[in-house]
Order: sequence, then C-alpha cells, then structure tokens
Amino acid sequence: MANSLNIGLDRVKLEYDGIIPENDEDYVQALVDKGVRVLLADCPGLLARVKSGATDPELAQDAVVDAVLRVLRDDDPTIQSESEGGYSYSKRALAASPDIWYTDRWLARLGCTKGEEAGPGTARVGMRRGWALP
Repeated sequence: MANSLNIGLDRVKLEYDGIIPENDEDYVQALVDKGVRVLLADCPGLLARVKSGATDPELAQDAVVDAVLRVLRDDDPTIQSESEGGYSYSKRALAASPDIWYTDRWLARLGCTKGEEAGPGTARVGMRRGWALP
C-alpha cells in the first residue's frame, strides 16, 4: 500500500462482486494507488481536509474504490442496450470504464470545487460610481 489515503487491496476485495485472482492483486493495488493520485490531482486540497478531519476519510476511500471497480468491471460487459440485426451492445458508462476518473457528484461530495480543480482563480476589481474621484 503506497498511497496517501492508506487504501489497500482488502477494501476493493470487499466491494468487488467477484474474486480477484492472486496473480492480479498487484495490478489492482496499482490501480488503487493510481486512483488516489488522480483524485488528489483533481482535488488538491482533499488530503489536507482529510487529515484535519473536515472530510471523512472513508468517503474519500469510497470514491477511489468506486473508480477502481469501474475499471475492473470493464472486462465484464455490463450491457445497457442490445440490438439484433448486425448485433451490437453498449455498456453503461458509469458501470464500466478503462480509465480512472471521478464523477462531478463524487468531487462535490468530497468538497472539491471547480475553482480548486483549476488552481488559483482570478478576481475582478472595479470601482462603483460613488467611489470615483472628483
């Protein structure tokens, strides 16, 4: 376990709806570590909020585990729709994805704001008419 939120493989195994083969455990732990890095990059102030107690560490762990589970479930076609002529199917985007990403809803739950994701913002300062010099 080499991540700032101390999320281990056991947490993923607990919530995964299958069995993670022993030879895939290093891969899954690498996904967890990557998930933490991506989350902290998307939400730079999160680690400080978790350490201060302002954000529940379990909630941050839930977000990472959900993102990792999307990647693991990508091999299992969670079918949203199917057609018969020329056979095709589509997967639910939120159920399966080959990339680690976080929904806006998760980022909002964790207290991440658009301004935080983009870094320091800009401010516009102006004078009201009543403040003008004669």
